[in-house]
Amino acid sequence: MNTVPIPVRKLCLLVQFNLSSCPEKGNSFPSEDHDAAVKQAAKASGLLPPEAVTARTITVPGDLTMAAAQDVEFATCEGEPANHACHYDYIYSSDKPQAVLRCLVSLANVDGVTALRIGLHGLELIEGNANISDHELFAKPPPYTYGWRQRMNFAGMLAGTLGSIAAANIFGCVMNRQGAAKKIGAPDGSVVPTSAASTFEYYKKDGVAAPTVYHLYADNADTASSKPYKRFIDIAEVWRKSLGLRAVFLLINASPQAIPAEVKTAHDIMDIKKRHAGAFDRPGAPPGDDIWPVNNFYHCNKLFINNYGRHDLAI
Repeated sequence: MNTVPIPVRKLCLLVQFNLSSCPEKGNSFPSEDHDAAVKQAAKASGLLPPEAVTARTITVPGDLTMAAAQDVEFATCEGEPANHACHYDYIYSSDKPQAVLRCLVSLANVDGVTALRIGLHGLELIEGNANISDHELFAKPPPYTYGWRQRMNFAGMLAGTLGSIAAANIFGCVMNRQGAAKKIGAPDGSVVPTSAASTFEYYKKDGVAAPTVYHLYADNADTASSKPYKRFIDIAEVWRKSLGLRAVFLLINASPQAIPAEVKTAHDIMDIKKRHAGAFDRPGAPPGDDIWPVNNFYHCNKLFINNYGRHDLAI
């Protein structure tokens, strides 16, 4: 288990913008003081103290895709104050009307939704607005009660995860160590970890996870008239079944914190009662280094849908 990497408590969020509808303003954006804008946005919104956020602008040539934005070197985190929460990179293409907001979030200090709101409020000021949108317009999370059901969910989650680790260590030699590789037609020798045994096998090879691959979901001409969010959930459920995953893990918005929960299917995340019934902790910041070795094995057979924001189910 010690060979499984432990994630850092950082979250990277990216939002891509097409600036072709505002070419005159878009050309002037890179010259604006973005650091001052996010500090003003943090203060005006009351979401974070101004000293907890920083920003910079970066200009790159060519097509500014999500992958290209991720290739831009990150700012160093060395020497940042303990209360530092967010660093924003406003990345612009030098020859195309494109921009990407890349937000690196310190999850020990703030959640992703709050961080992204400040970054977007900063864009309002960069665009030339005197003030940010009224933060009272943003809906508050519905009330949540942590009770015996949630306690039992936590006990079941912990017992099941530790049991799977123990079984993989004892009986791993006779277990499927390729995970869902055959299910999805992966090349011979591939490991697609969907169990504790296949997770051990995956990290045994070189101890380093493969780089993340971004796939941007968007409607096409055939689906533009349907309800895109529900259609995305339908596709997510197909993925879950194809991989043979047991359940869906999600985060319930309790901004500036989050509540972990587990539901049976992707469609269940659209039901607030099922989300709350599947919760297994109180609102809090993401876990620290001490629990991640266990979390890796918990998550391996779940589809993780970060539905952390709020969605209009009518669209």
